[in-house]
Amino acid sequence: MQTADGQLLATHPDDLAAALEAAASSAAAAVGLRNRMRGMTLAELRAAGADEERFPTADALIKVFAGLLADSGLMWREKRDPPYEDIPLLLMDLKADAFNAEAINSIMAAAQSVRATPHVALLVSSPQQLALVQQQTRWHGPLIKAFMDRENPNPRVSSEDLEPFALLAPSIRMSNAFMAAASRLGKPLLSWIVDTPADLYRGLELGVNAVVSNSPLALRAVLMDWRDRCSDRQGV
Repeated sequence: MQTADGQLLATHPDDLAAALEAAASSAAAAVGLRNRMRGMTLAELRAAGADEERFPTADALIKVFAGLLADSGLMWREKRDPPYEDIPLLLMDLKADAFNAEAINSIMAAAQSVRATPHVALLVSSPQQLALVQQQTRWHGPLIKAFMDRENPNPRVSSEDLEPFALLAPSIRMSNAFMAAASRLGKPLLSWIVDTPADLYRGLELGVNAVVSNSPLALRAVLMDWRDRCSDRQGV
């Protein structure tokens, strides 16, 4: 979310609103916060309950992420494009009016300052957004194309149209035909939002490379259960 003074907070607006409402001094003070917060500066949001630990700026998050990459030896240093399915990525999904040239350029500058450009990806959901990125920004990181099932669960797949994108991010609800066609393009598939065992099963059956989830601990429990069952069958 972008603050009134142009800062980017690395959070979903709904999560920020919930935190501000919980921190309000009274029920009356919480009324309308969800709408008012978009007109607040970073300092005002901090004072209202948006602490730095839960709601870091995008710049701060990118710096921490880059530090983890460097410490673990996973920072991509080669000049060629990386295998995006095999390297850690920080996905920036700019909501609503936060998707603008100023915000995108600030993210790019932060990534470049810590040499993490290949690891910071921008989600693009429409031709208009792609045109903005290509014509009005200095973006050099990977782009990820989002596909929304509520718009069309089986859109046409064109290798030419999707050439600018390093990864494809289809909703887990997209049709089987679309998922098969997308897989044939050879780009990694990052599916969302995968929150249930059934969704995870479907993603594996469709051959997706990674998933976005609001319930990572629940999915971890499913994966651990699968691991234990496989171990039992193999007598490990």
